Amino acid sequence: MTTEHDATKAGVSDAWDFWLSQHDVSVPETIEAAVKDAVTKWLNIHGEDLFASAIAEVLRRSGPPSEEGLPQ
Repeated sequence: MTTEHDATKAGVSDAWDFWLSQHDVSVPETIEAAVKDAVTKWLNIHGEDLFASAIAEVLRRSGPPSEEGLPQ
């Protein structure tokens, strides 16, 4: 005898099987697209601050320019 839980589990499994057979998309591709979209949105919002911080840190670590490196 099938329990309600088993019937629900089988129904969901069958529904996913059918959906996946009708769509040329894999779970890894779906996850990759979602991550790319999220990172792009984040960079669009925070990119300028991120790059400014990186440039400031490079300048801080490099120290003041030496006189040897200045143009004549």
